[in-house]
Amino acid sequence: AAQPGLSAILLDLLDFEGPAIRRRIAKNLRSGPHNSKGDCIGKTYGEMLRQFTTAIFIGIIRPGMSEKDMRSQGFGLCPRMDIIIEPDDLLIFVGPRVNPVHQYKNLGIFEEYAREALKMHGMHPEIEAKRMENGPVNSKKKRNLLVCGWRSVWEQYPQRLRSRLNE
Repeated sequence: AAQPGLSAILLDLLDFEGPAIRRRIAKNLRSGPHNSKGDCIGKTYGEMLRQFTTAIFIGIIRPGMSEKDMRSQGFGLCPRMDIIIEPDDLLIFVGPRVNPVHQYKNLGIFEEYAREALKMHGMHPEIEAKRMENGPVNSKKKRNLLVCGWRSVWEQYPQRLRSRLNE
């Protein structure tokens, strides 16, 4: 690893002790207003992940789908938020437990965050103008890139982070 300590972090995530990368089949995931198994089926990935406070959902896999189709349809890690969840989909998350704890009331909190983000977006149209000037960027073009940790110098000099990512 190019970063000291990275191997220790990766081992912590992969050893299933405490916070780890885990998966749950959609039909066995408890969520929704009544904490029901499979409540997420028929909802979008984006709707589902907003209910959880002790897990960070990072991906969705549809068993039986070819790798090519999964890529082209936005499955895998960092998936499209509008994917409709099916009963046998595997939902990938980082969390301390095999069964992530959800709080249905979090939906309102996320909606409030989204409204605030839209408000900020409206207050700073130059950001969108710059994005359009530079063309849309597809963050999925970089493959096999993992950033663990944060350095305060990156806040002061973000170009250092950018150059490090491009190495």
